[in-house]
Amino acid sequence: MAQESDIFLHEQVMSSDTQDGEKEEKTCNHVGIEQPVNYTRQVVYGLEDVPPWYATIAFGFQQFLASFGSIIAGQIIIGIKMCMSYNTVLMGRLMSAGFLICGIGTFLQSTFGCRLAIIQGSGSFFVAVVTILDLKDPCPLVMPGNATQEELDSADEEWRSRMLEIIIAIITTWILCVILTVADVFPDDPTNPAYNARTDIKQDALVATPWFLAPYPGM
Repeated sequence: MAQESDIFLHEQVMSSDTQDGEKEEKTCNHVGIEQPVNYTRQVVYGLEDVPPWYATIAFGFQQFLASFGSIIAGQIIIGIKMCMSYNTVLMGRLMSAGFLICGIGTFLQSTFGCRLAIIQGSGSFFVAVVTILDLKDPCPLVMPGNATQEELDSADEEWRSRMLEIIIAIITTWILCVILTVADVFPDDPTNPAYNARTDIKQDALVATPWFLAPYPGM
């Protein structure tokens, strides 16, 4: 009985992935002889499968929690740089607008676009906005609940002027890049850093992508 117990104690299982996507299970007995057992990996939900409603709610809430930080971080940083931090209601509206736009973008790309299983977040565009705003003077100091109406009006004027400047700067920069691209001022050598400023480096995506796409099962 002792020898039989030792045989079971010396048995161990080793798994290794094979190239064809299957998992091979190797069982080593007490004499070191490998006994491979193959089985196919099981996918819980396929690409076109629809989970039950309760699972869909749970998965959606999980995805929301996973993306919450990255979406809200950009709004908070921009709000602070825009001198909006004194007004919590205004910051809340900015965050709500960010979530709304991310939701609309996600719905459009997952329904009519490339249908990737991702959430369209705010991305890293706010880095350029923060860089521009860092050139401005510091925000005026406003103490919430202990500020005069004149100070509040001045703070409101400050963030409105900064937002207008950012919008004008983005539009002007894009138009200038288009003009310089058409005039071949920017080099067409991909190894040159100035090449990334051209507005036609990804125009093939506009040509190859259909403007309207009606998805159908199995596409």
